[in-house]
Amino acid sequence: MSAAFTQVATPYGPRFVRAVGWRFNNLTPRGVIYGLPLHDAYTPPAECVKPSMMRCDSHTVPGADCDCGHRLVVNLRDLTQYESGCRYDSYLWGAARSKALAERGDGDHRIVLRVAAELDTPLHGRALVDPPSTLRAGRLVTLHGYVRRRDARLASLVRGQYPFPVTVLDGDDFAGVPAT
Repeated sequence: MSAAFTQVATPYGPRFVRAVGWRFNNLTPRGVIYGLPLHDAYTPPAECVKPSMMRCDSHTVPGADCDCGHRLVVNLRDLTQYESGCRYDSYLWGAARSKALAERGDGDHRIVLRVAAELDTPLHGRALVDPPSTLRAGRLVTLHGYVRRRDARLASLVRGQYPFPVTVLDGDDFAGVPAT
């Protein structure tokens, strides 16, 4: 194994991974994580979802010249700065969905996921609007979840539906997410 690979503990046992980082996901009031199948720590394989008016040649996801792929940041500060900027203009991090859910009355329930891209997962760098340390991956495995204190009641619901640990943070922002 190359020194670029790291071994981490996943809900399915130890795995060698190419990258470890964090991402935001939205939560329903029932503790379901958008984009993550129930009772699974793996995201579905990413698909290219460019609008049909734009031509997109078939490619491995994430594509080098495309916006597709599951996002993670390897620098936690990039994620918390992105959150504090209330970026509702980006579909890439679910911010538009988060705003729509809040406006609909479902609340702004979000979770920070500690995730990893395994060895067989393609990786590419950030797209134009992503935070600087963003990587785009074909598939991710979730290692841990973090919810804000105001969403503490959702933590037990998430724990009951997913195979990874979930921690309730002391504050109502994501500043308390551990860097490792």
